[in-house]
This record gives sequence, C-alpha cells and structure tokens, in this order.
Amino acid sequence: MSVQSATFCPLLTEGSCQDLLARFAAVDDPRHARGVRHQVQTILAIAAAAVLCGARSFAAVGEWACDAPQWVLEAVGARRHRLHGRFVAPHEATLRRTIQAFDAELLDAVISEWLATQAAVPDADAGLPAVAADGKTLRGARRADGSQVHLLSAIGHDSGVVLAQREIAARPTRFPSWHRCWPAWI
Repeated sequence: MSVQSATFCPLLTEGSCQDLLARFAAVDDPRHARGVRHQVQTILAIAAAAVLCGARSFAAVGEWACDAPQWVLEAVGARRHRLHGRFVAPHEATLRRTIQAFDAELLDAVISEWLATQAAVPDADAGLPAVAADGKTLRGARRADGSQVHLLSAIGHDSGVVLAQREIAARPTRFPSWHRCWPAWI
C-alpha cells in the first residue's frame, strides 16, 4: 500500500470542486483539438487545488498532481487509463504549457470569483464586509519596456481571501479611487 503525499485542502469539498470545474468548463480551451488527452477544466482544477495546497511552481503543481490520490483525480475529472482503470494526472509539462497558454487575468478573475463564493458569507446584520486594499511590486517581473509590474489586491478581512487583483500602470502613493478597479461584488 503506497502512502499519498497530497496535502489536505479544506476549501476543496466535492461540491466546491464541482463548482470550480463548472467555472473552468466555461473558459475557452486555447489548445488545438488534436492530441488533447485531458480536459481543460481538469488541468485548471488540478493546478488550482495544488496552489491551494501550497504548490508555488509548475514543478510543484506537477508533483502534487502525480501524488494526488485517486479520489481527488476523480473529483477533478481526470481521465481513466483504458488498460489499468486508474485515473491519470496530466504530466507537469502538459499542466505548464496549458496554463501558460491562458490569459492570466481571465484565470485570476475565474478563481477569484470562486474563492469569494467559498469564503464565509457575512451576517446580514453585520453591515458591509471589510475589504483591505494592498499594493505590491513584483520582484523579478518586468514589462517589455523594462518597467516593473505593480499589482493592487482586495482582501476580505474575515476570510483572508484575495477577492480580486489587478495590474496597475504605476506604483501610486495613494489609492483615492481604488474601488473603480474592482467588480461590483466587492
């Protein structure tokens, strides 16, 4: 009997996983139809689950997918091997190439919306939920013109979940109108 090393993710229940798969299924697959072995929603769900469990690189996502138990692979819609009958995780290179083919802001929006639905719903009597804004400059990331990449994030106080994140043109010293950057649900 082998021991699986996939980390437990409290946000990933069967219901939340099905919701995440449905959201990813609505995203257009950027790959050519020829040679596709794994559905796009399966690849994205595996990557999201791995990141929720602590993976911070494509190699770590691939390792997490390889170590994931059969019930996790079944929950994320992995395909069955036709001879062995076991669920098969995509290889790290497949995960990396597929994820890199997507628009990062599109994936960020889909995952942020899903995370917001998974976060605790505030009590109606408690008033508006508290949201914090935080700006970051990404180390080592540069645009084509050589300028640094700056992000502005909205984080829910109660849940600690990043509700939305947007790239901003420059690093401002104040955010007087930061609320215009976000969807209406924040």
